[in-house]
Amino acid sequence: MRSPRCCRPRGVALGLALAVAGAGCAAAPTAPTGSAAVLLAPELLDPRQQLAAAQQRWAARGPGNYDFTLAVSCFCFFSGPNTVRFEVRNGVSTAPEATAQTTERFRSLSTIDLVFVDIQRALDRAPDYFTADYDRDTGYPLRYSVDYRRNTADDEGGLSIREFVAR
Repeated sequence: MRSPRCCRPRGVALGLALAVAGAGCAAAPTAPTGSAAVLLAPELLDPRQQLAAAQQRWAARGPGNYDFTLAVSCFCFFSGPNTVRFEVRNGVSTAPEATAQTTERFRSLSTIDLVFVDIQRALDRAPDYFTADYDRDTGYPLRYSVDYRRNTADDEGGLSIREFVAR
């Protein structure tokens, strides 16, 4: 059996390491010189605040006419494609290459504003896990992933927006 004294030096070293690491964390983070990384203010780390900031950017800088490809990932039981290309003109969305069934299935995600509504709906359900990324300039959602209950199978989901083009 080990004496408690044999662990003290290790414990002291660990304590010092944590104190030094903690002191480093107290300083404001900075990006390395020449880095293109953008650091978010701590208040924007909350998913609801990130969403609100993205919506504000979209309202201020989002184009009125745009195209995008939506890819949905989920453990949902439907057959058919999980991607669809939308064309949005003055708020009206069409999916010229999709079948009527696919267009109807994804109608609730057919504009960027509706994707924002979907994200808000996911957050309102208080998921166990949620992450989202938004376009730095215009704020449109690049992707989001949600798991409503970590210990429940098949309730995860998300989407990504690709090939976004302002028209």
